[in-house]
Amino acid sequence: MKKILCMIVCVSLLLLSLPFDSFAAPELYLRGYFGDEIDGVSEFCFTYVVIGNVAAGRCYLTVGINPEFREKYPGSITGIIGDSDVAPWCDVSTDLYYLDADGNPTGESRKLARTMYSNILFAIIKEDIASLPEGAFSLTRKLGSIFIESDVLGSIPSGCFKDTQLSLICTRESAGDETPADIKNFVIDHSSGIGEEGSLPDSVTSIGEEAFMNTKIKRIILPQGMSAIGVGAFQGTPVTEIDLPGGIKAIPERAFMNAKLERITASQGLEYIGALAFDGDYWLETFDIPDTVRQIGKNAFRCTAIKELAVPEQMTGIDEGAFCDMPHLETVVVRGNVLTIGRSAFSNDRALKSIMFPNGLVSIGGDAFRRCSSLDTLDIPDSVREIGKSAFSNCASLRSVTIPEGVEIIEENTFRGCVELGAVSVPSTVTRIGTRAFSDCSSLEQITIPRSVTKIMTRAFAGCSSLKHIDMPEDIKSIPDYLFYGCDSLSSVTIPDGVTAIGNGAFYKCASLKEAALPASVRAIGSECFYECTSLVSADLPDSLRMIGKYAFCRCPSLTSLNVPSVKTLIGSYAYGYYYSKDDTGIGSFNLMPCTLYGMTGSYAEEYAEDLGINFAENQ
Repeated sequence: MKKILCMIVCVSLLLLSLPFDSFAAPELYLRGYFGDEIDGVSEFCFTYVVIGNVAAGRCYLTVGINPEFREKYPGSITGIIGDSDVAPWCDVSTDLYYLDADGNPTGESRKLARTMYSNILFAIIKEDIASLPEGAFSLTRKLGSIFIESDVLGSIPSGCFKDTQLSLICTRESAGDETPADIKNFVIDHSSGIGEEGSLPDSVTSIGEEAFMNTKIKRIILPQGMSAIGVGAFQGTPVTEIDLPGGIKAIPERAFMNAKLERITASQGLEYIGALAFDGDYWLETFDIPDTVRQIGKNAFRCTAIKELAVPEQMTGIDEGAFCDMPHLETVVVRGNVLTIGRSAFSNDRALKSIMFPNGLVSIGGDAFRRCSSLDTLDIPDSVREIGKSAFSNCASLRSVTIPEGVEIIEENTFRGCVELGAVSVPSTVTRIGTRAFSDCSSLEQITIPRSVTKIMTRAFAGCSSLKHIDMPEDIKSIPDYLFYGCDSLSSVTIPDGVTAIGNGAFYKCASLKEAALPASVRAIGSECFYECTSLVSADLPDSLRMIGKYAFCRCPSLTSLNVPSVKTLIGSYAYGYYYSKDDTGIGSFNLMPCTLYGMTGSYAEEYAEDLGINFAENQ
């Protein structure tokens, strides 16, 4: 109480030094300086503002005269009053009328300068104010505190305090036994932004879009009768805690985006959480999502600190990125009625260890669990029919997964980079395995591919350095490019009859592969197909073969002989007989190795051998 009394005394002395007695109507004061300067002294000064309706609803602005100016230039004007059909603090073209000694307009006028608004530090909204215009204080960037005397103010309009320094809001309800004069002085004292609390009158039922965006308010008490909050209402504020009234049915888009929320409560009855609602609230550790919530928008909880999460039963789907980039999220329970998990829904949740899917789940979207590097097991329900691209890519701790019957396509990158995944059984309903679907699964030793698979895309198993053997399905017609690239442990592979082409780099750097038994149907071997297969000792080429691509058997030092049975088989440059080495200076080059190429007299094989100067012999 002593502090309040000291403030009252100090402020009273300040106010007494100013000639406000000549102003009859509103108490609208501004702290700061504005106007023409003579000998370095500003013409007008402003101490605080009071917003009130006077003269048939017109809003007036009263400005005090700088005492230093008056003392230096006696007989000068004593004040200015301005009026406008809209709130004058919003209208930079408002006319200001000079007043005579009795406080009456003299007829002289000037335009209200924008600099006047920028110097307002605190405001009082009088008891008769029922509404404010949109962006009411949008120009008062230094506004630090406000006293709302009105108990009929129905809403805080869109953009009302956006981008101001507002940190303190007082109301008659929050003041308790304090007198209006005490409250006014307290607001004045905190106009430099010292405060950190806000309390809105019980009459306020809604907050408009971006109403408090980028203000300095840290804590705000919302009236129990409030029913609506606008888009971005508290975006960018340092607000740390908030209790949402029971009448709030929706938390709209960006409502608390990039705030500093640590705690928030919401009542049963909340139905909607909009896109980006809590995005960037790095300190938000807990939030019990009410069971009544039906929809959570894109990136709603991105980058929050929540550790445990239960998805409400009322929801039928999880939107894109709803819970992505949550570094502390460890446990997720997805309840009964969820049918779809959207793209990137939980991506980059690096602490996520377990997730419980509901029976009835149909679809898991692309990137849904990408880079969930602590997730070690997956029990995907039998109801799932679709798993999207990169859904579980780079889940570095994932050791086992069951792909349910009914899934028809394993999309590209689905399990790429799951370095701990040891074994996979592909269900009999799968018809296609996408590009890099299992690439870089460096612990994968065994995979069973059913006959139903008719298409395998490029690099599907590239980098599976522990894979030792694989049986290709019978209906495959070609081995795609770089399918087993870098499969260091692959020692044998069964290629079925009917395969007509083996793609570029299909077995590139398969260092443990010893034999290449190609079926009679093969007509083409792609470039670099068996490049650097250092353990390859034999390759059984069929009569049907018509093309051996360049570098196909290059750098295969154990393959000392190769039989090309057909006279029509074309052989590309460096296809066979070369190894690679570096000299003492580190410069590398291809060199001929001791080997024998077998073929028919007059064949392309004989021509290739003669051109390179390697041994040639007729077919054995």
